Amino acid sequence: PTSAAPPPAVDTRGAELELVRLLALLCFRRHACQKLAGEVGGLAAVLQRCKLDERQPFVREWALLAVRNLTEGCAENQATIAGLKQLSTPTLRVPPGEG
Repeated sequence: PTSAAPPPAVDTRGAELELVRLLALLCFRRHACQKLAGEVGGLAAVLQRCKLDERQPFVREWALLAVRNLTEGCAENQATIAGLKQLSTPTLRVPPGEG
């Protein structure tokens, strides 16, 4: 009996960017899309991508636009964000001699 090799890893970075971009564009001034995205976890997924990822820096930029488009005129998504609690404060580490 031979064991099956695990499937190769798939690079999803390009797909992630395109999905965030698509959500940002679909939710532009469309309340039904904004509300649905909030209900199915799209807002949370976008918020998780608002940090800089050096491997794909444009995801953050599209995520910020998506947050704007998800919340503009959508009280439900605005309330969701208002109800979030900050878990920690990021610390900026400056290398010695640069600060």
